[in-house]
Amino acid sequence: MRIFHGSGSFLTGSDLGEALLLYANALTVLRQSDTVAMLVVDEQGRRHNAAVVVGYGSPVVGVPAHVVGGELVDPLRLDVMRRRTNDLLAPIAESRLVR
Repeated sequence: MRIFHGSGSFLTGSDLGEALLLYANALTVLRQSDTVAMLVVDEQGRRHNAAVVVGYGSPVVGVPAHVVGGELVDPLRLDVMRRRTNDLLAPIAESRLVR
């Protein structure tokens, strides 16, 4: 997936990109932001670590894209983003159930 943000774009795995977009959305709803460690790949297929600011005031867009060298997978970072998203949204979901 190619992620577009304020200073350009980068390639990452489909699951990682989807998790980043969901986390960014949750942060935006709560008017918060965060810096996320991402595994990214350059146009030559070399893998790099990157820090990405997402959330309120930092729009991101993801589009499907081919990643040279195959799908980029990072289960640990994927789990961290999913957990952070759930932690942010749990109080909102819980407050809706209480009504």
